[in-house]
Amino acid sequence: MAFTEAEKVQLRRWAGRPPIGVAYDSIFEGAIRSVEGLSDGGATVAAVRGWLGELAAIETQWKTLYEQAQVNMAGKTTLDVARGVATLARIGRMYVGNICDALYTKPARDVFCPPEYGA
Repeated sequence: MAFTEAEKVQLRRWAGRPPIGVAYDSIFEGAIRSVEGLSDGGATVAAVRGWLGELAAIETQWKTLYEQAQVNMAGKTTLDVARGVATLARIGRMYVGNICDALYTKPARDVFCPPEYGA
């Protein structure tokens, strides 16, 4: 059971890998192929797909919280948006960890933090 190209894009994205894939990160791309080839009846691929779905839901919630933060700044409501964002990031890191565990790899960076350019 193979991942679609769109799923591979999301796997790279959430694992903090570059979008150019195999041209840059052959080990990660090999991990994707290895999981696709497991003789577990597609259970691991299905689990990874589920985690990708959870991450998509977290991203949607994150965007909603961002919009609520804009309203909060205008003084129209009082929400603890920062705590909500931090909680979503923590849950998101768990799903990224699950995906990377399934691929027998580690995230290249924490995608829930801004990248450190020039570091």
